[in-house]
Amino acid sequence: MGPGAVHRAVVSGLCWFFGLVSLACAAEPKPAEPDFTEMSLEDLGSINVPTVVGASKHEQKTTEAPSAVSIVTQDDIQKFGYRTVTDVLRSVRGLYASSDQIYNYIGLRGVNRPGDYGGRTLVTVNGHRMNDPLYDQAFNGQELPLDVDLIERVEVIRGPGSSLYGNNAFFGVINIVTRDGRGMNGVEASGAAASFDTYNGRLSYGKQFTNGLNLVLSGSALESSGRDDLRYPEFAAINGGRSSGLDGERARKFFVSASWQDFTLEGVYGKRHRDVPNAAYGTQFGLAPNYADDERAYLELRYQHEFPKDWLLTARVFFDHYLFEGEGPYASAPPGGPPVVNFDSGKAQYLGGEFQVGKTFFDDHRLTAGTEWRTTTTLRQFNHDISPYQVISDVRGSVRDFGFYLQDEYQVSRQLTINAGLRYDWFSSVGGTVNPRGALIYNPWKETTLKLLYGQAFRAPNGYEFDYVAPGYGANHALAPEKIRSYELVWEQGFARHYRASGSLFLNQMKGLITQQEVPDRANPGQTLFVFQNTDSVETRGAELELEAAAPGGWRARASYSFVEAYDPVTRTRLVNSHKHLGKFNLVAPLYAGKIFAGLEVQAGSARKTLLGDDASGFAVCNLTLYSRELVRGLEVSASVYNLFDTRFADPVSADLAPLDTVRQDGRTFRVKLTYKF
Repeated sequence: MGPGAVHRAVVSGLCWFFGLVSLACAAEPKPAEPDFTEMSLEDLGSINVPTVVGASKHEQKTTEAPSAVSIVTQDDIQKFGYRTVTDVLRSVRGLYASSDQIYNYIGLRGVNRPGDYGGRTLVTVNGHRMNDPLYDQAFNGQELPLDVDLIERVEVIRGPGSSLYGNNAFFGVINIVTRDGRGMNGVEASGAAASFDTYNGRLSYGKQFTNGLNLVLSGSALESSGRDDLRYPEFAAINGGRSSGLDGERARKFFVSASWQDFTLEGVYGKRHRDVPNAAYGTQFGLAPNYADDERAYLELRYQHEFPKDWLLTARVFFDHYLFEGEGPYASAPPGGPPVVNFDSGKAQYLGGEFQVGKTFFDDHRLTAGTEWRTTTTLRQFNHDISPYQVISDVRGSVRDFGFYLQDEYQVSRQLTINAGLRYDWFSSVGGTVNPRGALIYNPWKETTLKLLYGQAFRAPNGYEFDYVAPGYGANHALAPEKIRSYELVWEQGFARHYRASGSLFLNQMKGLITQQEVPDRANPGQTLFVFQNTDSVETRGAELELEAAAPGGWRARASYSFVEAYDPVTRTRLVNSHKHLGKFNLVAPLYAGKIFAGLEVQAGSARKTLLGDDASGFAVCNLTLYSRELVRGLEVSASVYNLFDTRFADPVSADLAPLDTVRQDGRTFRVKLTYKF
């Protein structure tokens, strides 16, 4: 065992030991301290079954949902110091995220292929689809146009969800539910300072008025200089491999929600600028300008009304906008001249709507039926050199899609429920696809739930994969949707009021995954083209186990372990960027009078294979947050240390970053944050 492995083992052991000692302390009864939340101490000392909206498109207990569900709350976000949805997802069992210093990518149950933008996980905000039709990005970092402080809860719904959501709900759905005006009840001002000269601020207003209007307005900004002096051994011949002044980031985010009676008008706008320090996409190392900008916005009008006799009607219309812009310096041709700065952009604008109706029949059948449609009016990919001006690629397209879905929740008896769903989707680009889902949910005893789940899902080729044409790149209009079949057995158990356990066994079989391949150029013999094709198959099988505990006074703990084997069933080779083992531990410890808390979390992952066949070593990372509220009336203060023991680890990256095979992640960083509520 090398020094690095010894260090990781010691760090992991110290973190787990601290967590176990804290749990042992929690077991000792202590006098009840006053708590300023609306929950009683009795409630804080027991675990209640949370509810979820995204699993069936209506509110239900997680034990009734046809999937394995995790919920991360606003309280978790505060006490663990989460800065982005990426941080939130890293805390959830079976999920992980990797970064190439440009974007963060979501991995779920062993699959996080470098170069993909996360399009096999659907991200929604209040049910509104965030994945764009151009690149399928599953926004989860600063490019997500929603400040993390506006989140009420994050619902992680595992398993194929295409029977309700259609495209992108391949591995699961992440539904972000925002706070409302009644819960905010006034003005909030927030500011934070962090490592790398990072500063961000937020000003929000929320109110429930006497006439019934529920209003939320919010704006936030982030500025970060980034690391001053990044080093990349692969570029040692250029300035010693140092990249200076190319790690900055800026973000602006705005959110508005106004609800009155049955209507809600919601708008989101966000723009993120990210400098690119690592010469991605073949750009020249260490030179500026080199950046990527993402702009995302939507405006949605929703209507929801419950009619007599249990009829529930939901309708929404929306307009969405996504814009990518980037610049980068490339070597001149012939060599020796000044770098050629290239400008790249992609734009998607689309409108659509959804109509859904729900009804309970005979007291034991709950039917949900709906239709959804989208028309992408603008789908453009444009690339040109700036000086001398030369157009490299100008691709314009459009796509229309619609879907019909039906779901029946049949309560056979007080102990047994059958959930069955089916959806048909049609795309003007690839035609139609049908995807079912079925679940047997059995409650043999009051605190015990068993779920037998089956589902199918798809991901249609996005605009980039389907249409992109440039010198050396060709389109493939024969692409078909990717497919997955999933089988899962879930066990959920509550016991002794203070504990809940859950476990699952799963098997996922994927085929027709879209991958860029180099093929002969038929129009130019002897030359090749890069073309996207349905070539890859992947199979994953594994198990997950989680235990949650709560004790009077606000003590909470959660520990989970995931085991996954992810491989190509044809070649039997291990999947790139896939953890075989993931372990997580979260602890909230009250320190003083229900006003000061410590939040400790441990995230450990085993080695991952890289694109070049090497291994990115395993790691154990500890984060620690001290959080206080109401020490001064209306004031919340938190101080966080991320990667407490300065663990060194790296994430595998795609061939777009060659010659890099991995990118080193941040060491120890800090943040101090203040929020004042007027």
